[in-house]
Amino acid sequence: MAKTKLKSTKIHDTRADHVLDIVTGAILVFLCLIVAYPLIYVISASFSSSRALEAGLVVLWPVEPCLQAYDFVLNYKAVWVGYRNSIFYTGVDLVFQTFCTIVVAYPLSRRYFQGRSFTTWYIYIITRFGAGLIPCYILKCNLGLYDNIWAILLSGNISVSHMLMLRTAIKSNVPEDLLDAARIDGANHFYTVLNIVMPLTKATLSVLALYAMVGSWNEYFTAMIYLRNKDLFPLQLVLRPIMTAASTAAQMSETGNMPPLYQQMADQGLENVRYALIIISSVPAIAAYFVVQKAFKGGVMLGSLKG
Repeated sequence: MAKTKLKSTKIHDTRADHVLDIVTGAILVFLCLIVAYPLIYVISASFSSSRALEAGLVVLWPVEPCLQAYDFVLNYKAVWVGYRNSIFYTGVDLVFQTFCTIVVAYPLSRRYFQGRSFTTWYIYIITRFGAGLIPCYILKCNLGLYDNIWAILLSGNISVSHMLMLRTAIKSNVPEDLLDAARIDGANHFYTVLNIVMPLTKATLSVLALYAMVGSWNEYFTAMIYLRNKDLFPLQLVLRPIMTAASTAAQMSETGNMPPLYQQMADQGLENVRYALIIISSVPAIAAYFVVQKAFKGGVMLGSLKG
C-alpha cells in the first residue's frame, strides 16, 4: 500500500500579528530597561570612587573603580552581627511558616473534613481584624517577650494568602483517589503529607518559601518595637541608621559634633557606603530567587485558581 503523505497546515501570521509582536517586544524591552537600570546603577555606584559619585559622573559603568566602600562595610562588625541575626530569624521563621501553612492547608483541602468552610472563614477573619499594636505590645511584655528573640520568632507565623494558595495547589495537583489509596494502605497523615503531598506541590511550596524568606529578611518594624539589645538587631535594623546617615552627618558636621562612625563613613563616602550596603543586604534574596526560579512560574500558576 502506498503511503499517503499528509500535508502540514502552516498558519501564516498576518501583518497585524507582526506589528503586534514588534510593539509588544519593544514595550517589554523598555520595561526591562526601566527595571534593570536602577540595579545596574547601584552596583556601578558602589564600585565607583566617592569623588566620581559626588560629581555625578556615574551613569552606567563604574567610574574610577575602587573597593573602599566594601572595605568599610566588611570591617564594620555590626553588619556581620545583623547578618547573623537575620539569617537565624529568617531560617527559623521560614521553617515555622512552612510548617504552619502545610498543617492548616492540608486538612482544609480534604473533602471529608467537616467544617472546612467555617474554619477557612474563621482564620481569614481573625487574621484580617487584629487587636492592634498596643494590645499586642502589652501582651508580649506581660509574657516576658520584650527584648527577647521570641518576640520576633512568634510574630506572623502563617499567611492566609499562602495557606489558600497551598490549599488550592493540593486540591488541583493531588488526586483524591491517590490520597484515599494511601489511606487504605495504612498511611497516616504525616506519611501522606511528607511523601505524597509535598513532592506533588513542590513548585508551589518553593514559591511560598521564597515569599516568606524575602518578607522575613526585609522585616524590621517588629524588631524596632520589641528589641533594645543591639546584639539582637537584624540586619535591616542595623542598616537603618546607616542608610539615613547622609542627612544626619551633614547636620552634625555643621555643629562639629559628629560621631566616629559617621566620620569614618564621611571619609569613605557616605553614598558609596550606602550603595555597598544595599548590594550586600540584597545578596541573600537574589540568591534565593535564583535557587527557586525554575519553579517560580509554575508555582504561581498552580495556586492562582481559587476553589
